[in-house]
Amino acid sequence: MESQFIGKDPRLEAIREGHGARCAVISHPHPLYGGNMHNNVVLSARNAALEAGFSSLRFNFRGVGRSEGRHDDGRGEIQDLDVALEAAGAQPILMAYSFGAWVASGLLIQKQLPAILIAPPTGMMPFPSLKGRDIWAVVGDLDQYCNQDTLRDAIDPERITVMAGIDHFWFGHEDRMEAYLAPILQSLAAEH
Repeated sequence: MESQFIGKDPRLEAIREGHGARCAVISHPHPLYGGNMHNNVVLSARNAALEAGFSSLRFNFRGVGRSEGRHDDGRGEIQDLDVALEAAGAQPILMAYSFGAWVASGLLIQKQLPAILIAPPTGMMPFPSLKGRDIWAVVGDLDQYCNQDTLRDAIDPERITVMAGIDHFWFGHEDRMEAYLAPILQSLAAEH
C-alpha cells in the first residue's frame, strides 16, 4: 500500500485503506523510541477496523518516516492528530496506542468523538479526565508504563479492560487485541 501526504506545514505521511464510509484513525507509539505507523499494534488496530467495515487511516507523526517537521513533545502531535481526523472525513473514530493514546487524550478534552486507547502510558505521562465520554481503554496486566489507578481516574472504569499476561508491547497477543476491538467497533458501526 502506497503512502500519501495529508495536511501541510508539516505534511504528514499517511496510508488510507478500505472502503468504509466511516474511517478509523490510528496513531502510533513514541517516535523517539522507533514508533511509527507500521507498528504491530497499529497494524492490528487497522485489521480490526477493516474487518468491522471501517476504512482506516494510519499516519506518521511529524518527523517520522516521510512526515515533515520535528518531534514536538506532544504539542505539535496533537495538531497532527487533528489533521488526520480531518482527512478521515465525517464521523471518524480514533484508535490510539501508547504515546499516540497520550496525544489523543490532549485532543479528546477538546473534541467529542469515539476513541479506543490501547496501552495508555498513564504511569509516565499526565492524562486528563475523559470520564463520561465514548472512550474505551485496553491494557495488559503486565504493562510497564500504565498505572491502572491513574487510568481509572481518567476513564470510566467500566470501559477499561485489563488483559492477563500482556505487557505494553502486545507481541504475540495481537489476535487478543483484535478480538477485544471487534465488538466495540461493530457497535460503533451499527450506530450510524
